[in-house]
This record gives sequence, C-alpha cells and structure tokens, in this order.
Amino acid sequence: MSDDPSEVQATLRVAYNLLESGQYDQVDALLYAAELASNQINDMVAATTVAATRQIFSAYRQCHTEIEWHNQAREAAERREQQLRQNAYLLLGLISGQGIVAALEPVSAPAPETIASQQYFRRLWLYLRSLLQFVQNLFVAAQTIPTPSTPTLEKPVASEPDQLAPDHPEEKVEELMLTSQAPIAETEIGTTLVPPAPIQRVQALYTLVIYYFGPFRVYQHDQLLEDWNGLRGQAILKYLLARRGTPIAKDILMDVFWPDADPESARRNLHQAIYSLRQTLRRGDPNVQYIQFENNQYMLNPELSVWVDFEEFETYIQTGRRLATAGQLIEAMAAYSRAEGLYQGNFLAEDVYEDWPRLPRDQLRNLYMEIADRLSEYYVQQAEYAAAIVLCQKILALDNCFEEAHRRLMLCYLAQGQRHLAIRQYQTCVQALADELDVPPSEEIKTLYAQITANL
Repeated sequence: MSDDPSEVQATLRVAYNLLESGQYDQVDALLYAAELASNQINDMVAATTVAATRQIFSAYRQCHTEIEWHNQAREAAERREQQLRQNAYLLLGLISGQGIVAALEPVSAPAPETIASQQYFRRLWLYLRSLLQFVQNLFVAAQTIPTPSTPTLEKPVASEPDQLAPDHPEEKVEELMLTSQAPIAETEIGTTLVPPAPIQRVQALYTLVIYYFGPFRVYQHDQLLEDWNGLRGQAILKYLLARRGTPIAKDILMDVFWPDADPESARRNLHQAIYSLRQTLRRGDPNVQYIQFENNQYMLNPELSVWVDFEEFETYIQTGRRLATAGQLIEAMAAYSRAEGLYQGNFLAEDVYEDWPRLPRDQLRNLYMEIADRLSEYYVQQAEYAAAIVLCQKILALDNCFEEAHRRLMLCYLAQGQRHLAIRQYQTCVQALADELDVPPSEEIKTLYAQITANL
C-alpha cells in the first residue's frame, strides 16, 4: 500500500464490503495494512481510529466464535438425546416383553431379508453392549445421587420471635447436571475462548443462582431478586451463602454485623434482619423455608439446589491444576479459561466497608491473578495475541504494577506490528512502578524495550 491517504480510504472500503460477506481473515489483514499505512503518513487520528476498529472487530469475532460454539454444543446434545432415546427404547422393549428385535427398531424394523446375517448380529451385539453400559451407569448414579426427600423445615422455637410457622413441605427435585460441566477435553481455547457456563441455563436449573463476583445478584427460579425488604437481611444472606453447609451461631452473626451494639440490641436487630430476609425469599417461593434455625444456629436449607459463581470458579481451578499435573496442558488451559470467564470483578466488590469479605476477596483475587497469568502466557506461546492482550489488560486493571503483563503486552503489540503501542506500554509500566512502588522496571523489560527501539 502506498502512502496516499486515498489508498487508505479505499482499503477500508474494501474491508467494509468483505465484512458483509463474512471474510473475516481478509478484513483483519486489510485493517492491519491500513493501520500501518496511517502510521507511515503520520495520520495519527486515522491510525488510532483503525487500531480501535481492529479491537472492536476482534471482539466481534470472539462473539461470532461463541455463537458457533453454542451451535456445536446444541448438536452434540441432540446426538446424545438420540442415543439416550434408543437406550430407553431398548430397555422398555426388554422389560415390557416386546423382545429384543422390537426394542432394536422401535419405529420401523427392516425386513430380515434386507439385512445380512453378520451385520445384524454385530448390530445386536453393539446394542447389548450399549445397554450393559447404560444400566451400569444407572446403578452407579443411584449410589451417588441422594434419594429425593422432603426439605427439612424449620422448627418453631419459643425463644426466637422471628420464627414463622412451618410451611407445606415440597418434594426435592433431583438436581440436574450443568451444561458447563461437560468434559473439558472437548473444548478449545485461544482466540476461540471457552465461554463460561451459560447464565440463563444455570438460572433455570437451580432454585437459587448467586453471583458474588462484581455486583451481588441473586436469581430465584430464574428471576432476579431486586426488591429486598432490608439490606441487613441481604448482607446476612451473603454471609450464610459464603459459608454454605456450615451452621452459623447467633453470637457470631451478632458480632459480625453489630459489633458495637449491646447484646440485646444486636439480638433484636438480627431477628428483624432474618425476618426481612425470609419475607423477601418467600415472595418468589412461599412454600419453602430458605433459612433454618436450630441449636441457636442459622444456615441455608441444605436441601435447596444452589449455584454460586465463586464455588464454580474454584472447582474449575482445581480441575485445571489436576489436568496440568497430569500433563494435559490444553485441557488445563480450557478449565482455567472457564474459571477466568466467571471472574466478573472482585468478590463482593461493592462491600468495601465490610470486614468479613476482605479475606475471601483477597484469596479469590490471588487465584484469578494466578490463572490469568498462566493463560496469558499460554496465549502468547500459541500466537493468540488478541486473547493475550485482552487478558493482560484485565490483569493490569487489578494490579497495574504486574510487570509480566506489561511485558507480554509489549510482545503482543510488537508481533502485530504495533511498535508504537509497545513503546507506549513500556512507558505506562515505568510510570506505574514509579508512582506505586517507587522502583524502576526489571532488566528483562528494559532489554525488551531496547530491542524494540534499536532500529528507530
């Protein structure tokens, strides 16, 4: 491309037409060429605009890839559904007396003369083997899944004025498996980032879906709880959910939320907060007791099906570590990518004045920095520069003195031919280290900067 501005405009027009026809690789190449040409003619406005366009286009391609990922997941689910349907026909044919042949072809069985004898008996053997595996899976599942039972209702306690009369019991529905728990080995990462668990489907499968990362949100049967009767009741729910499965003594709750109040005032405040919380939860589900009280301890009803984002986050990290130890690097990175997608902000980011969230907030943030560091390094190694840039920018938003993220950004910009952005990133790194820590950059990053500027 020449240094003529009109040539830049012509290139962008071609990129526009190619975008409409879905030729994404050509569009990216043309945008890159236009950015280089704009830099050569010192048109910084055009260069900056085209660079921003490339970033938007990169995000667009990621969304397009996620759509394709969901389509593939749907097709896989349909294939699995068909297989299970055939297994069901096979079982029903056997136990209803219809016979194995009828069970093999529940809709329309081909005439025997149209099937070669060897092919038929091979097919029969495959079906029987599938049936055996299916029954074995059912047996294992029956041993590991708790028997459906009635949720434990709270017992009215005379000393607790906020205790309400028990509601009608509700039969527990067997907990469904999340789509996000599909085998990680079937996923890919890099530019085609593995999307986090589909939020809408997660909400539909659980009684409560809770998000601690970023703004605190609670979905009850797929409906966002917005009209809280009291903020203290909401705060207690946050605390109980963060310690799900562990009964919390009244005295501990009083000390956490009313440390300066006298015991009687703290007790009244706690009862009022619990009552308000129950009222909020009852609006969406009046037949279930969500908060249990027994032996002077409160806890969330363990019979409820609950999904919590930070628990899922920790599970994916544990899976990633196990896979990495086993030498399954691609699968490990896929697990880390799923965990990274769940981290939408610091744990209870809005509760800056509460003391108890500080420890889990720091622990979860450190976990995120660990996996984000590993992921960004992997993306650079795989030449997935767009994904590495996005992730390094997220790391620096949490810690602008994280030198390795600055260095990887410089490498990514240089690999994309954006030397001026690599230089700017070095200057940003120097300034952040000076302002925050009063230290110079490391020798490693200085050496990289010298290499970048050597031929200027």
